[in-house]
Amino acid sequence: MNTLTQLMQYFGYAAAFAFIAPAIILCSIARLGLIKGKLNIIPDIITHILLLIGLGVGLVFQGALIDLTDNAYPIWLYVYAASLIISAVLSIVHLILYRKLSQLRQ
Repeated sequence: MNTLTQLMQYFGYAAAFAFIAPAIILCSIARLGLIKGKLNIIPDIITHILLLIGLGVGLVFQGALIDLTDNAYPIWLYVYAASLIISAVLSIVHLILYRKLSQLRQ
């Protein structure tokens, strides 16, 4: 077994971020309903942007890895792409809910 194959056996641990990022955004959405009073969305926006940048960088890394290994590990590319799309959609849902809640609380 070559070194790359051994390394990729443990890559799921490094890719755990792809599974955690949408959960963090879901927590932000849930927090919107729990906050009483004025909402401050700036920390959430910063967090979401950093998460999306991290997922984008992971996606670029996966593309490079697939290119270097002659398409040996495409599943991780799909995992990162799906996570990036899901996280982006959840971020948009978060912004829409924030706007609607802000209008209701005025």
